[in-house]
Parts: sequence; C-alpha cells; structure tokens
Amino acid sequence: MDLSLSTWRTLGLSVAIGYIGLGSFGLVMPTLTAQLFNLHPVPISSSTTKSETTDSNPTPVPTSTESRAHASAVETSMLLLGARDLSIGIALLAFDRGDMVRSMGVLILSGMVLCGMDVYWIWKLRGPEWGTVFAVGAASWGFIGWGLVGLEGSWNSTTFSTGMPVTYADHYNDIAMYNVHLNVFEKMWAAWYAYMQNDVLATGIMSFVMHEVIYFGRALPFIIMDKIPYFQKYKIQAHKMPTLAEQWQCAKLVLLSHFTVELPQIWLFHPTAQYFGMSTSVPFPSWQTMAYQLAIFFVLEDAWHYWLHRALHTPMLYKKIHKLHHQYSAPFGLAAEYASPIETMILAFGTVGVPIVWAAVTQNLHILTMYVWIILRLFQAIDAHSGYEFPWSLHHVLPFWAGADHHDVHHEKFLGNYSSSFRWWDYVLGTEVGSASDKKTKDRKAAEVKAQ
Repeated sequence: MDLSLSTWRTLGLSVAIGYIGLGSFGLVMPTLTAQLFNLHPVPISSSTTKSETTDSNPTPVPTSTESRAHASAVETSMLLLGARDLSIGIALLAFDRGDMVRSMGVLILSGMVLCGMDVYWIWKLRGPEWGTVFAVGAASWGFIGWGLVGLEGSWNSTTFSTGMPVTYADHYNDIAMYNVHLNVFEKMWAAWYAYMQNDVLATGIMSFVMHEVIYFGRALPFIIMDKIPYFQKYKIQAHKMPTLAEQWQCAKLVLLSHFTVELPQIWLFHPTAQYFGMSTSVPFPSWQTMAYQLAIFFVLEDAWHYWLHRALHTPMLYKKIHKLHHQYSAPFGLAAEYASPIETMILAFGTVGVPIVWAAVTQNLHILTMYVWIILRLFQAIDAHSGYEFPWSLHHVLPFWAGADHHDVHHEKFLGNYSSSFRWWDYVLGTEVGSASDKKTKDRKAAEVKAQ
C-alpha cells in the first residue's frame, strides 16, 4: 500500500496508544479486567466447604480461601499483563521519537506472538464475539508492523519542515496574517492542522477528545440530577434510581470500549474520509449546507438504527450481542454506549458510515459537518437513555421526536420502540409500545412507587 511516511508513523503511534491504553487499564483496574474476560471467580460464602457436593454437581466446591487465592493470582496476572502492554507501548513511543520506524515495526511484529495467545484465550473465555474483535485488531496491528518494517530508509530532517513556525500560536499568527478572509474558527482549524504536521494525527486526536468530552460531559448533568430530590419528579422510573457504583461500573466498561474498539477506528477515520472525498480544509461550508446534510443524516441513521436494532432483538442475536445493553432496565445517560463490541460497530455504522457513503456519492461533505452530526447524535443518544422526561423535552415541540419518553419504555419492556431519533418507523410498522408520558403509564408508575 502506497502510504506516506507520516501516515505510517501515525499508524505506528496508534498501535503504541492501543498498547498503553490496554496496559494502563490492566494496571489501574485489574479486577475489572479479569471480570471482563471471565477470569475472576464468583465470590463464595465462607460457610461453603470443599466437601459440599450435590447429585447434579458432583464437582467439589472451592472454599472461600481457595477463591480468594485464585482471585489474587488472577489479579496479579492482570497486573503483569498490564505492565507488559504498557512497556511495549512506551518502547514504541521511544522508537518513534528516535526516528527508528523499522524498530517499531519489528517490535509490533514480535508482539504478534503475544497477541495471538491473547486472542486465543479471549476467544475461549468470552466467545467468538470478543475474540473476533480482538483478532481483527491484532491483524491490523500486524499489517501496520509489516508496513513499517518494509519502509525504505528512515526518518530524516526533511520529513518535517525546519525554519518554520514552531508553536501553535506561531502557526495561527501566520495563517491570520495571510488569510484575512477566514473567520477566527477557520484560522484556529487551519493552524491546528499546520501545527500537527500530520493530518491523520490531527484528525484522530481531535475526534477522540471531542467524543470523550461530549459523551461524559453530556452525561454529567444527569448524574448530578440523580442526587437532587427536586428532579426526581421528572425521573421516568423513579423507583429505580441508579447508584454511583452502578454508574461507575458502567463508565469503566464504556471507557474500555472507547479505547479498544472505537480508538483504533478513529485513527483510521481520516484516511478513510479523505479516500471517499470528505474535505478537511478551510473555509467551512455554509450553515445552510450543513443544516440540510444533518437533516438527511438524522433520517438515514434512524432508518438504519430501527432495522438493525430490531434485528438485534431476534432471540439469537439478542442473547449473543444485544443483551449486555439491556442490563439496565431503567437506563441512565452513561449507558448510551454500554454495549458489546459487535453491537457498537453494527449500530455505529448508521452514525459514521452513512456520512461517509454520502461523501463518496456526492463528493460534498466537510468533516466539520461530520463533527456537528456526531455531537448531535451523542446528545440524542444520551438524552434518550437519561431516564428523564421534562416539560421542555423536545418531543413536546416535535411530536415525532423519540427521546427518553420513547426509549425508556423500550428498556423497561425489552421490546418495541426500536427507533433512535424519530417515532415514525415504530408507528407505521406497529412496533410502538407507548411512551413514558402517557397518562396510563404515568399512573401505573405512580402506583408502583406508592406501593413500595
């Protein structure tokens, strides 16, 4: 594949960041890491003895002492694996800083032996769903390592410009001086790409930081409202308030998904977007252009989400893929992306894939429009899972809007209300199962609360 040196360097850095992310997670949260891979034992009562058996289960039951010893051994193993991955990631960063790109490739390829063992055990312990995801990730890392090893020559002083502006402020001032027709945001945008000297890296960092800030920033107000009695009257399932422990447990798995599933895809987003004709340059498109494209994306994503989400509720797919997302029958904002890796990739195509297809067909899409779309989509998803129905909720203004009023019932009943943004697919196809603001529904919930 004919890629530039800077692109290969960025891909190598993405592998380094992946190793560092996995290693840090294993070191900071070894118990959760073990639980995610079905390695951590289920707590056993101290009254249980090794000799206890039943006719249906003749296998001796381990004592609580044995269970604790096993848990300690597993957590120690997770710490060692975390240290291993973190060390590899740091070594890759050191090789990159020393312009030793071939050494980066050799280390990545050497690590494939370890990755192969990891994939084997993940497949065995968590099944083909997680195993496939990690296998694809390992294969992509191997491809990157092979590409780095195959590069001719090494980095030299001509790779990056010299005698040019060094700081971000320098680049901004230069661009502002010679591009007076640009507004301040366009100048900031152009200065960022000029400062990074690598479009893939610039887009990747901006995309990931934006996603994390918006996702957790939008969920935070609902976490605060859960602790303020005044807002309980707006809670749809007020008798099922999530605890901070539940929300923290949810956040940890979401973060793991972000670093292991979404981050590698984000690093590949820029070359994919450019290949299909998406623009990253300035000036920005007009607000009218952005508005009609955003409207189209909402409609197309909603259609994709309805049919694929409905398919995920078939017995086989629900059990193997979608069940994890329904762990919380009374959802909360952080649970919007609490899902298996396969589900994340399937439903995310509606958000990311639809705009890319649009760009490929029309050759008319700016990445800024894509960012605005993702921000709006995150707001929609988190609001739909917030569990709150307010007098100022959007569906009171737009009756066909879904929101928490529509989606909360889906989590409570597990069936129906499959759409993401709009109600029309459920209405036309007879899969609508009511809304939280229905008088009958509200009366029933009030009676449940009073009965407790």
